[in-house]
Amino acid sequence: MARDNYPQIKQFNLIEKSKEMNLSNASKAYLPQLSISGMASLIDGTPEINVPGMTSTNGNHQFIGTASVSQTIWDGGYTQAQKNIIAASSEVEKQQIEVQLHEIEGRVNQLYFGILLLEKQLKQTDVLDENLSLNLTRAKNAHQNGVAYQSDIDKIMVEIINVEQNRINLNTQLTAYKQMLSIMINKSISDETELSLPIKVQRLNEPINRPEIMLFEQQKNLNELRNSAITSGYMPKFSLSGQAIGITPGIEIATRKMNHLLMASVNVSWNIGALYTQKNERNLIKLNDSKIASNKETFLFNTNLELTQTNNQIKRTERLIQRDDEIIKLRERIKKASEVRYENGSGTMTDLLIDLNAENIARQNKALHEIEYIMYIHSYNTNKQ
Repeated sequence: MARDNYPQIKQFNLIEKSKEMNLSNASKAYLPQLSISGMASLIDGTPEINVPGMTSTNGNHQFIGTASVSQTIWDGGYTQAQKNIIAASSEVEKQQIEVQLHEIEGRVNQLYFGILLLEKQLKQTDVLDENLSLNLTRAKNAHQNGVAYQSDIDKIMVEIINVEQNRINLNTQLTAYKQMLSIMINKSISDETELSLPIKVQRLNEPINRPEIMLFEQQKNLNELRNSAITSGYMPKFSLSGQAIGITPGIEIATRKMNHLLMASVNVSWNIGALYTQKNERNLIKLNDSKIASNKETFLFNTNLELTQTNNQIKRTERLIQRDDEIIKLRERIKKASEVRYENGSGTMTDLLIDLNAENIARQNKALHEIEYIMYIHSYNTNKQ
């Protein structure tokens, strides 16, 4: 949904339309070419011819008109080479957009898992609030029985207010994350919208198949087509042409009648100047190929570094999760012991709150590790695909 809603997606259609127009223009190279020209001139000092029985016109003007039609027979493959380059260039442009669009997946992952983590933290805040409320009741009862101080109640009230402030912060962040994700996917995400935890399947054995890989291949293909176009640039070109020429006054002396001349020919043109530069042009293409290969190697190197780091994070959080439940059980046992000691008068409210917050931190850590574990897996998959 984020991909379809992203403004840059519109460029695919624009690139396709541009390609169609450029291909259409290139195809017109084989259409007949027509040119028409005319020239009128004034002639001063035209000699008079006095021949018995013939009158000189002594004209002082002349008009020459020409019309020519040329039809290309074979252009050495230049037109087809240009059409291939146009099509390949369009594919490179599209793939460059695909590379940019791939970044959207990472941004969506951050927002999506951020929402899941905040929701888990809010649930844990509710658990902490419930525990504090129970201990507040316990402290009030003890105070009424004269075995607790008012300060014990005040200490719990401070913690309850802290929890409420934390809930406000978490809800504010959650609202912001949901609004940003809503904008990205162009779909409303309300408080009732439930985001499920994605399936955790790590693509360990799959090769790196990012859009960048396809971009490098298409850039290399474009270079190959440009290399082929160099050959067509210095091939001879054949065409048919026809010309019609009209002149008045014509070549007949003493008449203003227009004379005409028709001419047809087969033309051969061969620009050997391209032979002088073709070696350097091919070397430039080879250099460009080397740059593409270097960019690809650098990309794979950096991507493999990121994958290695992410894979280590996955293993780390997996081991942490295995011990989280054990820590929570121990922290819960310690908290209950503190509650018993407080009720018996052998423990302080400060000790109880310390143990209560320690249990909360343990539960928060578990929630964080669970979300991080799946988030790292999806980050790993995104970096590969």
